Amino acid sequence: MTQNNHLRILVADNEEVVRELFARYLGNSKHTVDLAASGSECLKQMADASYDLVFLDLVMPDVDGETALARMRRKYPDTHVVVVSSQDDDRVISHLLGQGATAYLTKPFTREHVVDVVRKVERARVGDEVE
Repeated sequence: MTQNNHLRILVADNEEVVRELFARYLGNSKHTVDLAASGSECLKQMADASYDLVFLDLVMPDVDGETALARMRRKYPDTHVVVVSSQDDDRVISHLLGQGATAYLTKPFTREHVVDVVRKVERARVGDEVE
């Protein structure tokens, strides 16, 4: 984790309005927030920098969220990945959690939903450092 309990967060979503919403929700936080417009851009940014948390859209045109999640789990096992989608299907959610997603956030979401996920990751990261 970055210094002073600051998280480095990456938001990957092909919809600009969703990226802007995350940026607005997280913009006043102590965390560093980067944005990616596609699954391939997300994976490239992860190769270039270390992220503590990734909000990952499930449906993207180039590299979909499930494929990106699988690659992240192999290469960056300590990064928390929260899948974001409008699909509210228990089987899909269970499958993705079984594939290593930290959590699943259903669109539309609120600032409180996003902040709650970030706080959970903060607590988990502090717990990781204590062990």
